[in-house]
Amino acid sequence: MLLPIMNPKPVAPVELLEMIFCGCKTNCNTSRCSCKKAGIKCSYSCKKCNGQSCENASNSHKVILESDTEERQDDIDDIEDNENMWNDEINDLQEEDVDESQTEN
Repeated sequence: MLLPIMNPKPVAPVELLEMIFCGCKTNCNTSRCSCKKAGIKCSYSCKKCNGQSCENASNSHKVILESDTEERQDDIDDIEDNENMWNDEINDLQEEDVDESQTEN
């Protein structure tokens, strides 16, 4: 027979349970912003600004966004490098085929 075991831990971290987010339609620079009023920075949970496009955005969010952008650009550069490498390889093989066919004739 199975019996439920009660978990002594909270269902979520206190920070998460007490999370505050705003729904500002402006750039979160007034006391109407519930995040600013509570003395915290806007976060990804905020409805319009997502903690990114406002005056109350956390610097860590900006750093994360910048590093994400840099990583994406690095990925794009890697893809372009690989594409160029494969194109060069294909061109070399095609030239070899042409050289071989001319040698046979």
